[in-house]
Amino acid sequence: MRILMLQNSLPPYWIARLKAITEQPDVEITLATNSGGDKGRPDEAFQGLKLKWVPLSQDPIEDVNFVKLIPKTLALLRSTMPDVAYLAGIMHSNFLAAHVACKMMGIPIIGSSISTDFDARGPEGIGRQVKEAIKKTVLSMVDIMLVPGQRAYQHMQRFGLGEDRLMLAGHASATPEYREKSLALSEQELAQRLETLGMPEPGYFLFVGRFTWVKNIPRLLKAYAKASEECALPRLVLVGDGPDRADIETLVMDLNLSERVLLAGYKNAEELLYAFAGARALVLPSVSETWGMVVNEAMACGVPALVSERAGCAPDLIDEGQTGWLVDPESEESIARALVAAAADKTSKLEMRERLWEKVRHHSPTRFAETFVRAARTAAFRHGRLEGEP
Repeated sequence: MRILMLQNSLPPYWIARLKAITEQPDVEITLATNSGGDKGRPDEAFQGLKLKWVPLSQDPIEDVNFVKLIPKTLALLRSTMPDVAYLAGIMHSNFLAAHVACKMMGIPIIGSSISTDFDARGPEGIGRQVKEAIKKTVLSMVDIMLVPGQRAYQHMQRFGLGEDRLMLAGHASATPEYREKSLALSEQELAQRLETLGMPEPGYFLFVGRFTWVKNIPRLLKAYAKASEECALPRLVLVGDGPDRADIETLVMDLNLSERVLLAGYKNAEELLYAFAGARALVLPSVSETWGMVVNEAMACGVPALVSERAGCAPDLIDEGQTGWLVDPESEESIARALVAAAADKTSKLEMRERLWEKVRHHSPTRFAETFVRAARTAAFRHGRLEGEP
C-alpha cells in the first residue's frame, strides 16, 4: 500500500513514529515536508528509515510561502498517485489544496489532530468563526482522523466526525527508549550527570517548557511560595527558555525564592532524560495545553506529574493521587495543594514506576504505527482501493 504523508515539519517525537510506521508490513511511504530548513530537516536517525523524503521547500518553516507550495504539492499527488494520503494539517494553503485535490482524484485521506476544546483559540469574533467554518469543511473531506486521547476525540466529534471516522492512536514519542535508559541509570551516574548539567541532587520538582504566558509559570511560583510556608518542599527547577524569562527571574527574586528555584536553561533531549530521571514530580500547570508530551516522557522515567486539568493528556494519563495530581491553572491554592501532596507522597519508587508505565505504555510508537496503518487500510478499503479486509 502506497501512502503519501504531507507534514509541515518534523517535530523530534515524529522520528520514532516514522520508524515504527516504516517497519509495518506492506507499506511504501513517501514523506513530503513543507520545510527543509533546520527546524524541519530530519536528523541522522531519519536518514536510515525506509521511505522517500521530498522537501517541498528548503526554507525554515517560519519563512515558507505556503501558496507557492501548492503546485509542488499537487504535482507530487499526481506523480505518486498514492492509495492513501496522510495530511497532517488543515489551515496552510497547500494543505487546503491537497484536501480538495485528493477528493477530486478519489484518494482517501487520513489525518491526525491533538486539538481540544480547551486550546487557547483567541477571542470570539468573525475571524474565529470563519476559521472554524473552514476547519469543519476540510474535516468533512477526511475519511479517518487519528486522535491521541479523549479530549481530542470529543473535539473532533464537535466538528461532525462520528465514531466510524475516529481512531484513538495515543500520543507517541520515544517513551520505551526513555524507560529503558532511565532504568539503566545507577544512582551514582545520575547524580554525576545532574551535577554536570548544573542541576540539584535528585528529588526536585521539575518544570519543562517554553517560558511563555500559556505555561503559567508566575502562578506556579506564587503557589510554590505559598506552599513553602506550609511545609518544606523540594527545590523547583525550571528547564527551558523563552520571551518571559526576564519577568520570571524578577518574580523569583521578589518572592525570595532565589535559593529554592533554579532556572536551568534549555536542555536537549539527552539532557532532559537525566532531568526527568532526577525529579520527584513534573509540574505542568498550563492555562492551555493541547496534550503535554513532557508528561509522557516524565512518566516513562518513573516520575508522576502535577498537570493542569485543561491539558489534553489529563483524562488519559492522570489518576488523582495514583499517577499524579490535577490542578486548576487559575488557582494558586489548587497548585499549592498539589505541590504539598506530591511532596508528602510515600509511594515507593518501584511501585510508582510500574504504575506510571502501565498508564503511558499505551502511547508507544508501535501502537501509533499500527493504528496509522489500520486507518490507512480502512480508508483505502472503503474507497475500493484495497481488496479483501482492511
